[in-house]
Amino acid sequence: MRRYLLEGRPRPAAGRDDFVPVDWQTALDLVAEKLCGIKANAGPDAIAVLASAKCTNEDNYLIQKLARQVDRHPQH
Repeated sequence: MRRYLLEGRPRPAAGRDDFVPVDWQTALDLVAEKLCGIKANAGPDAIAVLASAKCTNEDNYLIQKLARQVDRHPQH
């Protein structure tokens, strides 16, 4: 994960920050926080997912399940 994301700073104007190793829970928590922020600021129609015919049925099922859960997730 980029260091600025962990520290809650805005994206650096010049270049990119270093990657920092994190555990899965930290990464998932940040993704959930960012998705909730997008939903709160721009509404649920601002979030989209992209599936593929080349994915397995199970993968596409999980993608649609994630999209529906994000849409129903309460605001933080």
